[in-house]
Amino acid sequence: MSDDGYAAADNGDFCYIGFVGGSASLSQAVEGSWAPYHYWLKQFFSFALADYVSIKAALDDASHTCFYGNDFDQTPLHNNFTAIWPTYFDGDWHQRPGYETGDGRLVVYGNGYKVLYQPLLTWDAKDNHNNPLYPTFYIDGQPYSSPGISRLIGKVYTINVSDIPGYVFTHFSYDGSIYGSRPANMYISDGHELTAHYLPYHDVSTGSVYLDNGQYHQFEVPFEIDGEEVGPTWYTYQVSEGDHSFEVPYVAWAWPGGAIVFQYWVVNGFPYYGSNYIEGTVQDDLFLGAVYEVIYL
Repeated sequence: MSDDGYAAADNGDFCYIGFVGGSASLSQAVEGSWAPYHYWLKQFFSFALADYVSIKAALDDASHTCFYGNDFDQTPLHNNFTAIWPTYFDGDWHQRPGYETGDGRLVVYGNGYKVLYQPLLTWDAKDNHNNPLYPTFYIDGQPYSSPGISRLIGKVYTINVSDIPGYVFTHFSYDGSIYGSRPANMYISDGHELTAHYLPYHDVSTGSVYLDNGQYHQFEVPFEIDGEEVGPTWYTYQVSEGDHSFEVPYVAWAWPGGAIVFQYWVVNGFPYYGSNYIEGTVQDDLFLGAVYEVIYL
């Protein structure tokens, strides 16, 4: 491991920073600095964790702030300073001349080019009308309320969200990418917003009857949603808000002397004359009834 990780860093995975000799008191202003050491320390971690810079660069940035533009290796904090610790007397803490702990240096070992940056991830959930929703987010299995914000180590995370009654999850959006399934594995490497998108569910109630000699009779026929058979009529199904297609057989039954043939739909109580295939935008609960008639040959 390099004994000068600032000026002659190795290529290892570790970096250690500490004092040789006396260590600075958080409250003391190191020679050449206008600010207490605790302020320099906060500046260092702020740069190192919030900006995508190396440890070496964060040391320089903090030193530029507190040591009048000087790089870290040009400051007494790194080269030599007098460590002064406060002592308690007369009912308070004082910087007391003669109680210095001696000369000190802040040194760096290992690889000063390592990056400690932690991306700032924010997350929320919305429906298709941009209304906020409040599912539970799961980041590597840990639950978080939404909306939320956290700094994370840059790596691949497994992201999931809970179900919301009355809604269907459609996708995640993050950093310009779409993830259409959950859980989703995402590389979190920079500060971006993660959004879970949902669509409202709507009930589609169904029915079917056939007319024979002036009498209507209830019966069941197969019912398809978006090209897939979901079950028989006279059941209620759920679809997400948006465009959908619905279909029943054109001929329900047939025999040598006749057939039961589709005639028209009843949509929310109103007749709709067209084919046995119907499509449209679902924005509310819906009733679809298929009306057939017995045709004798």
